[in-house]
Amino acid sequence: YYTKWTAKVYQDNELIYSNTLDLEGKRVFISIDSKALGDTLAWIGYCLEFKKKHNCDVVVSTFWNKILDYPELELVEPGHVTGCYALYSLGWHWDSNKEPVLCNTIPLQQSASNILGLDYYEVKPRLKYDIGENVYGKYVTIATNSTAGLKFWLKDSWQVVIDFLVEKGYKVINVSKERNPFNNCYQLEDTSIENTMSVIHHSDFFIGLSSGLSHLAWALGKEVVMIAGFTEPDHEFKCIRPYNHKVCHACWNKKEERFDAGDFLWCPSHKNTTRMFECQTQITAQMVID
Repeated sequence: YYTKWTAKVYQDNELIYSNTLDLEGKRVFISIDSKALGDTLAWIGYCLEFKKKHNCDVVVSTFWNKILDYPELELVEPGHVTGCYALYSLGWHWDSNKEPVLCNTIPLQQSASNILGLDYYEVKPRLKYDIGENVYGKYVTIATNSTAGLKFWLKDSWQVVIDFLVEKGYKVINVSKERNPFNNCYQLEDTSIENTMSVIHHSDFFIGLSSGLSHLAWALGKEVVMIAGFTEPDHEFKCIRPYNHKVCHACWNKKEERFDAGDFLWCPSHKNTTRMFECQTQITAQMVID
């Protein structure tokens, strides 16, 4: 992670070389190693802040270049980049040599600002996309899927919220790629990132989980209602956050825990008990409606 090192070389107790890190005018490579959309959107803004602070040329590799609007940065595909003076890798490394603070104990964006030696504050990413025509009228977008069991919300609770919105005169469009059968809910057919961005853009607001699509809606300037009890309320970004502090919650951010991406049913405190995933299941439909 960024440190303003001074390197000194002595020969026979005589200082023969001294250099303090100075990135001004240098070519610096920042690698966003995660393929996750949410991680990329959370971290890309700090790459520009780094360029501004050090007045250097910044090359950034991501898996989502086509939707990022950063002409000030040189966006490249992941891989080998030559001719760079320094390299910084953004991600959750679980390695004190690569990040100054344990990654899961801080907000997601702060893991990037820490590695790059920047002040932490919320930085909303800039996106480029074509705004298509609104063919649905007055509607709300939702996203009901994510990448791990503890992120999901009860299907019955989703249905209650969907029915409430329909009663209020909204159409409800589910923009998740995965098909979840709900009544009174339209499943988006074209789930390309380009069409998804356009559909979210025209919606009145967005309801989702802690997922890449919630980050996408936030980046698009939508008001986001996020249903997520497994992280601290300030972990992702500023949004409307129904939350139940009375049950087990925020395991994701506990220093003694480490998420196992290979275990879809990861629940460190209550796996295979009646309390499994209570951080999510005990967020009620009425809490979201309120």
